[in-house]
Amino acid sequence: MLSSLSVSALASPLISRVVVSGGTHGNEYTGVYVVQRLGLQEQALRDAYPTLNIETLVANPLAHKDNRRFVHADLNRMFTVAELADISGFGYEPNRAKAIQAELGPKGPNAAADMIVDLHTTTANMGCTLIVDEWCPLAIHAAAYVASRWNTVRYIYLYLDLLKTRPDLDALQRQHVGPTAHKLCIAT
Repeated sequence: MLSSLSVSALASPLISRVVVSGGTHGNEYTGVYVVQRLGLQEQALRDAYPTLNIETLVANPLAHKDNRRFVHADLNRMFTVAELADISGFGYEPNRAKAIQAELGPKGPNAAADMIVDLHTTTANMGCTLIVDEWCPLAIHAAAYVASRWNTVRYIYLYLDLLKTRPDLDALQRQHVGPTAHKLCIAT
């Protein structure tokens, strides 16, 4: 299904690289669990969608190992242009953000990943929430598709994006999807 998203359907080129990330905040276990489960189905996904490369990423493995939101700083605030360019950044997360940027970036239309689905959890009573960038037709169409088939999606929140100042991991690409309560799913 994902590999069939095309120019005619979304007014954007075929997508070939999707990254599903979890554990941006180390104490959010659900995304890590999903990433691990996707990893177990890697060959089946490759067979079903041969033109689509679905990759997984545990964004903050050290914080996840320690069951902490972060080690030194919130990783989901390290992806601004200024933070990524700052070579004096101290701590694990600033350096981890630069490593992720090297693999998935650069920010904007030339990003190496067509879509990043960054899974988060929250203690806020948001239900299942999809957060997409207003400037990305692919994300808007994908969110509309999910909402049309999953009647428990409570909100689709579109917000204006200032690409250079947006601090979260998925600012490296063109899309964002997320939340559930912390530690709801303990992955082992």
